Amino acid sequence: MSNKYFSVRLYETTATMKYLAKIDYEGLPAEDTITLPDIGITPQPVLQKGPEKYSCIVGLLDNDKAFRELKKIYVTGQGKELKITTLKHYIVTEAYRLQAE
Repeated sequence: MSNKYFSVRLYETTATMKYLAKIDYEGLPAEDTITLPDIGITPQPVLQKGPEKYSCIVGLLDNDKAFRELKKIYVTGQGKELKITTLKHYIVTEAYRLQAE
């Protein structure tokens, strides 16, 4: 079985708290806009390896440097399609703390 190519990259945009995710799986490109919650500090987006072979979790570090997941980018089991799923939504409290909705 050959290794396939799967890539997820984040790029800052001119819009505050918005990032462009560029995904590539074996020449199948996709894009998505990732909006980070305003937690009162400069956002620190993070990409982590997902649970499946061709998957990535997009999230951010909160004020306590804890990883908060936002979206999952992955290839379906058949390897034919890229999917982007929102994992969690957050609200920001008065103290700029994140709470899952």
